Amino acid sequence: MIVDQSHHGRKAFSLIELLMSIMILAIGLISVAALFPAGIVQQQRAKDNIDGPSVARSAMELIRSRISQEDFGDWTEFYSPDEVSDLIADGDLEESPSYYLADGDWPWLRPALVDPDNYPDAAYRGAVDVFNWLGARNSDYTITDLETDSGYYEYCFSRNLNAQSDGYLDPLGIPFSRRDLRTDPPQVIFTMSDRTWPPTGSEKQVPQYFWDFMLARRGGAVYAAVFVYRIAGGVENARSWAVEPARIGAGRSQIPVPAASELAELWNVGDGNGFNRPLPGTEGDFDPLDASASWQYPDQWIVDNIGTIHHVERGRNRPNQAFSDGKGVLLFENVPSSFVGGKLVGFDGSVEVLPRSFSVPLPDAAIDAFGQSPQLHGGGFPDASVPVVDRLWFVPRTINTSSSGISKQWELVPIYVMVERL
Repeated sequence: MIVDQSHHGRKAFSLIELLMSIMILAIGLISVAALFPAGIVQQQRAKDNIDGPSVARSAMELIRSRISQEDFGDWTEFYSPDEVSDLIADGDLEESPSYYLADGDWPWLRPALVDPDNYPDAAYRGAVDVFNWLGARNSDYTITDLETDSGYYEYCFSRNLNAQSDGYLDPLGIPFSRRDLRTDPPQVIFTMSDRTWPPTGSEKQVPQYFWDFMLARRGGAVYAAVFVYRIAGGVENARSWAVEPARIGAGRSQIPVPAASELAELWNVGDGNGFNRPLPGTEGDFDPLDASASWQYPDQWIVDNIGTIHHVERGRNRPNQAFSDGKGVLLFENVPSSFVGGKLVGFDGSVEVLPRSFSVPLPDAAIDAFGQSPQLHGGGFPDASVPVVDRLWFVPRTINTSSSGISKQWELVPIYVMVERL
């Protein structure tokens, strides 16, 4: 067979055609590269909007499966009646939120966090202990809200009733029920695996979301706030993440998630809207790496001392960022008014009205306004000058950990918050 291998019908590309083809290809690649990151971000955001509430719902049901209303108690159950009377009569509680709460209630408290440097069992790395069962055995095993603000939380806690512990009679953690004169806290521990979604069943499975929570008691009922978030930085970061104490210098640590922040400038009723009431303290200096200020980030989710969920509509993520309209951070919904009640108490033949919010701590200025405005006993703070928010809880954007001598900075992405009664 004779095969004709000549190619008289083909014509080679000219140099100009070749250069034009390369140019067109380069322009196309640049265009795709410009669109690709934006597409990924939008796709991830859409996924987060769908998955966030589902993860929070799953977390809430897991919490309910392990603890119930009957497991919790009043902090005063850990003191004798005379001790409680002495504390209140001496005015020691006037700076504590529990002084203004309805009897038996307490503000937002975070479960104790296992300290891996002092409790090195790998199975408990990142674990949270609701009633601080481990801390009742050795106070070095965990850290609590006391490390963040001992004055604010001291009289809201249970006490360590384990006489064999080095922390005997010290503040312990979230108050547990003392029915039948119980002295040992219930053992309710949520491991890092428990707080991972989807549940990590194998080494090959990559965690997509994580969640943490805090608890408060108001009106005799316990409420939970669940914070859902992601870990940025790729697969290895997601696989190696665990909540560990954030070292804050001088041998001190604090619980990093959810972060707790006391506001330097309090929020008033009506603040945070898009007209003329930006959030106080959001128009000046801003450090995006300061975890305590990262509630100002765009799309951040926040729970305040009253229990209101806030969602940041316009936020800041650059150093000292300012806006052309001269206003600061804005919320999707402005700060709502807060109902205030009271109870009559007799002292030396006189009658005093003690403020009792609906079992949430209010700023001192709001308490003062309550005492000066009897009409507020009917409920609500209609006066926009009255501050009602002085503390926030949220997922910080960055966390610095240093366990076992290894320092690392993590980037977290807040996804969703849910607050419900247990």
